[in-house]
This record gives sequence, C-alpha cells and structure tokens, in this order.
Amino acid sequence: MNYRRNLRYFRGMKIIWAILLVVFGIMIAIDESLRGYGVLMIVAGILWFIAVINMTPTDEEIDSVTKAFKKSIQEDAIRKLKDSYDELGVKKPVIIGGYHFKPFGDMRLLFKRGRDGKRRSSLYTESLFLFTDNQLVHRRLVFSIVQPAVNTSTEEYYYDDIVTIKSHETDSKPFSERSDYRGPQVTMRTIELVTKGGSIASFSFRNIEEVDAVVEHMKKMIRVRKVSADTQNA
Repeated sequence: MNYRRNLRYFRGMKIIWAILLVVFGIMIAIDESLRGYGVLMIVAGILWFIAVINMTPTDEEIDSVTKAFKKSIQEDAIRKLKDSYDELGVKKPVIIGGYHFKPFGDMRLLFKRGRDGKRRSSLYTESLFLFTDNQLVHRRLVFSIVQPAVNTSTEEYYYDDIVTIKSHETDSKPFSERSDYRGPQVTMRTIELVTKGGSIASFSFRNIEEVDAVVEHMKKMIRVRKVSADTQNA
C-alpha cells in the first residue's frame, strides 16, 4: 500500500500555487521585454497543476485501496478465528465495517468529504461477530490507510452470561486532527450487552441495518441456549 499517496488524498497538495504561477505569468507576459519569463511561469504553473492532479488519489482509488486492504485483513482474521474456534461449532461470522471517525491510539486521524459527497476517514474499522454453539466472539480490527498500523482485539461472551441485549441510536460528531468535534453529526447504532455480573459491553456502528441483524442473531442464539438449558434441567 502506498501510504504517502493515500495521505495526499486527505492532506491535498497546494494547487493554489500553480494557479498563481499561471496568473502572474500572464501578467508578466503582457510586457514584451519580460514575455519569455511570463511564458516560463505559465508553463511551470500548468505542469504543477498536472502533477497535483496525477499525484492525488481520486475517490474511486481510495475506495479501491481500502477495499483491497480490508479484504486481506478480513480473510486473515476469519482464518484465525476459525482455527481457534472451529471445534466449537462455528457459524458464519457477521461482519460490520466502515470508516472510523474518532481517534484510536496513536493512529493518525484525517477525514475528507470527496467529490461524490461521501465522507471518508484515514481509519477503517471492522467487527467480526462469530457465533459458536456456546459463545459470541467479537474480533475488532482497526487499520490505517495513511500509515502501517493495524490493531486487533478479541472478546468472548458466553450466551449463558448475557442477561440483556439493548440497542439504541446516538448522534456523534467526527473528530479532527486540527480541532475536536469538527464535522457534521453522524447517527450511530450502539449494541449493549449486560452480563450477570452487571458489566456492560458496547459496540457502536454506523451501519444500522447490519447492526440490527447482529442483535437479532444474538437474541436468537441466546433463546436457543436458554431453551436447551431448560430442557436439560427439566
């Protein structure tokens, strides 16, 4: 992955200098005695402009780079999960992913609204919910497309320990490296798991429909476990 090139998408390059070179070149070229210098400035400005366009990734390129890197990391994560939990009756994992708009560790956070109107971030997060016969396994991945940084964490929750599943929506504003809470609000759907010990585990995502699918799947698995337990105790 070309991290430096991806960084230019969010940082941009100073195209204004190319425009100024052309403008001043035209003004100088009016004077016949300085016309040669003016032409050189115009040519330099045009070449600068072309270089900026060619060296800055498009929205489509950033989407393609992110998709390819995400696929590679996702496949590796699924393989490792199956290697660890295959004997426990693994079901097909439910995957929820999207751009991450809040600081995460030492990873650089940048975001930009593309020409297509879509807001993108230099961080991407993906959660894999793996349902075994006895537990929910949550593998979270956070990676950067502007620096070589990937963070992976895994949590396990036994169905028998979960007493309540909640989901609700909240409005959140993205952070920026330049100023906190810079940018429009985004709607997040949060899943909360309450265990017998009273601890609460929460996961927040923007993909509301996919989150609802995870919640329904979790409720189904817990009901199946409870019915099985009641049958065995009867």
